[in-house]
Amino acid sequence: MCEYLEETFVVPNELPAMGWWLGQVLSESEFSCLVSIVWTQLPEYKGPMAVSLMKESVTSFNNPKAAMKHLRKERAVWQQQP
Repeated sequence: MCEYLEETFVVPNELPAMGWWLGQVLSESEFSCLVSIVWTQLPEYKGPMAVSLMKESVTSFNNPKAAMKHLRKERAVWQQQP
């Protein structure tokens, strides 16, 4: 769930179609948050991009290092699944 703080970073809870990514929360509403994509694993999605996501679909962190650490663990788990 994302909470809007000046420095809130989010990662997806499940593998999305655009690959794994790291985003920074720009704003939020009651059920969703607007996220600026900072890093993405797939080159075709690189570049300035903002997406609106349901709060339940992301996990939030106070800094990008913690978010990337979590993302690495999640990627490892998904890669082990058949």
